[in-house]
Amino acid sequence: MLASITPSAQAADAKQVDAFLKVTGFDVALESIRLSADSAPEMLGINAQEFGSEWSRLVSEVFDTDVMLDMGIGILSKTLSEQALDHASAFYATDLGQRLVMAENGSHMEEDEATKAEAGNAILSGLERIKSPRVALLTRLNDASDVEDSSVRAIQEVQIRFLMAAANAGVIKLQMEEPDLR
Repeated sequence: MLASITPSAQAADAKQVDAFLKVTGFDVALESIRLSADSAPEMLGINAQEFGSEWSRLVSEVFDTDVMLDMGIGILSKTLSEQALDHASAFYATDLGQRLVMAENGSHMEEDEATKAEAGNAILSGLERIKSPRVALLTRLNDASDVEDSSVRAIQEVQIRFLMAAANAGVIKLQMEEPDLR
């Protein structure tokens, strides 16, 4: 869909990119990342208040959704051609595009990853049983978007930042330095 994400003499306008990112639910995805960071202390089985104000301050600073949105706009304005933006915008303006955004936004706000994975696997198994051609399309889509790898990296980054904040707040004592965690 966004095949021409390359530097272009006719780069997309920042205002158009901003509107596109909001229509596609990018702002909701960013909020989901921030919410995940807010609840990260639960990884250690502790309440975020045990960090004092340090955890909340770090989450607000590191996961500032306005800053992340501005970064996304800046990157895409320089690399996304007007043609690719128009093509993607036309897709997301369709009923299917809007349904996709609604489903994805809902998925971002669903916290139970195990339930989501189980439901997805059940749907895929059902499609495989009836030999649906959608299985091949879904496989191509997953391969093209590399969602697992980027999701794993994003989760690891949140966890590393959380552990560093916990160590800085004196809640835990790390046996290794930050570069070793990466």
